[in-house]
Amino acid sequence: MKPIKICFVSLYAYHYFNPKIISQIGGAELQLYYLATELAKDPRFDTHFLVGDFGQSDFEIRKNVKLYNFFKPQKGLKYIRAIFGFFRLWKLLKKINADIYIQRAAGLETGEVALFCKLNKKKFIYMVSNDEDVENKKPIYFPRGLMGWLRWELFKFGLKNTHLVFVQNENQKKILKKNYNKEGVIRKSGQIISEKLKEKTVLPKTDILWVGKSDKEIKQPEIFIDLTKEFPDEKFIMICPEANDKNYFKKIKKEALKLSNLKFIEFVSFDKVDDYFQKAKIFINTSKTEGFPNTFIQAAKNKTPILSLNINPDGLLENYNIGCCANGDFEKLKTELKKLLENKNLWREMSENAYRYARENHDLRKIILKDKELLIQLWYN
Repeated sequence: MKPIKICFVSLYAYHYFNPKIISQIGGAELQLYYLATELAKDPRFDTHFLVGDFGQSDFEIRKNVKLYNFFKPQKGLKYIRAIFGFFRLWKLLKKINADIYIQRAAGLETGEVALFCKLNKKKFIYMVSNDEDVENKKPIYFPRGLMGWLRWELFKFGLKNTHLVFVQNENQKKILKKNYNKEGVIRKSGQIISEKLKEKTVLPKTDILWVGKSDKEIKQPEIFIDLTKEFPDEKFIMICPEANDKNYFKKIKKEALKLSNLKFIEFVSFDKVDDYFQKAKIFINTSKTEGFPNTFIQAAKNKTPILSLNINPDGLLENYNIGCCANGDFEKLKTELKKLLENKNLWREMSENAYRYARENHDLRKIILKDKELLIQLWYN
């Protein structure tokens, strides 16, 4: 049987294939990387991946995935670069001639890949990355002006012309149906979860951890800095790579470095970040909007309870008793952190629940099996 040719498109995913490359990374890219590398192990699939140009060769093979670069994410002449990037991406989509194309996270690429698939009778899968992806208004993380409008219009076209949409939770599924009349398929994010931790004694946990890009609109790192000031006797760690606003990043770094109880780290490669979750006794999320944070899984699989300012997909933090959501209330976030620090029995209960939740709901092996079934079904139907 001829293998099904799959092509992924993700500008910033290259770091996961080559951790020496420093770039913006997130959960959207991680999930595509996991899916691509797992499919590449199966002879029923021929796996290709289009990524950004970070100085690597135009074509290379890593982990049996065929990699092509199509766009250089750098500042300056962005409109001209976008046009050239559009044509190069189209050319590569045609050259690869895949059976199924998969893209995640709202952007210009969503519309272009959907258009290519529509004109060439290919299958297109979109994977929702943020709750705002399925709303009927322009997401807050889209730029203002012409580029923001164009990105929004192309994205909507792409979402409307999908053959399959993966969503992350029940709320996204409901809103997708309401706004786009599409039936989303819930796909939980997957990660490699160690069986050893089930029996293994956890390393001494000493830190309160925050991980995210220096994104003012979404991640809100300044709130974590404010929280740090309220607990001078605790040890905090902030892993905060630069996002799109260099001045905001400098401001956050400057404020963080003023605090003696806060260690500021600009960048940690994905193959090293798990070390920080292992040593974290509590993980803090201050995001304004997300879909399902991969950091929740990284925390849970390392027996680290989660405190979130706003994000709580399907109420999982309370439903599984693995943490707490402050529902946007900073004072409540402070209260819950104090409670968790003082109540050791509560912390142990949440710690064990978190690991159990991760194993039962986010084991990559189980999720990939379902992915394969859906891909085969989509191609042959």
